[in-house]
Amino acid sequence: MNEIQNQLSLLEKQVESGFSNAANALREIKESKIYKKQYGTWENYLKDRWGYSETKYYELLQGFRVNENLNSIGNSDTLPKNIGQARELSTLEPAQQVEVWEAVTEKYEPKEITATKIKEVRQEILEPEVEVIESNSNHVDYEKRFDLMEDTGDDVVEMMQTIYHESIKLKAGKKFSDWLESYLNYYIKQTKL
Repeated sequence: MNEIQNQLSLLEKQVESGFSNAANALREIKESKIYKKQYGTWENYLKDRWGYSETKYYELLQGFRVNENLNSIGNSDTLPKNIGQARELSTLEPAQQVEVWEAVTEKYEPKEITATKIKEVRQEILEPEVEVIESNSNHVDYEKRFDLMEDTGDDVVEMMQTIYHESIKLKAGKKFSDWLESYLNYYIKQTKL
């Protein structure tokens, strides 16, 4: 076996050993072009040897980068073990990846960690529920104003009525209600309705 074939064989064993190692080994294979003699193109090599698409290769690289980043916080035993887990972190900034992963590993044992659990923790940390503040404004007062303006045929009034009714359904909160009330008062003064 020649030197190139030996190098390819050693790197391919790394590809078989797990997604993080796979990404690093594949990157090295691609950069060194040691696949060319046997497979011709990179795409052929990925497809024929591994059944991977170029997209899969880039997913592996993203996962590898996530693990490299998380490795900076400590124990390599607590890194994502598969591409699904890493994918849930890959769209985050490096500091956010660390924050979410630390929360995941505090909450779950390594064997319990799944991509779904990572996603749930990510949402808890980075997408907290917004507290809706109920308006102190009197919705009945708005209704009366809209009833008075209903027959004007004014497009703006119709639009405001629609916005108002949707905001009630969505419980848009005090800020929106305050804005709507001030806009309504302004519009009434301007149009002298």
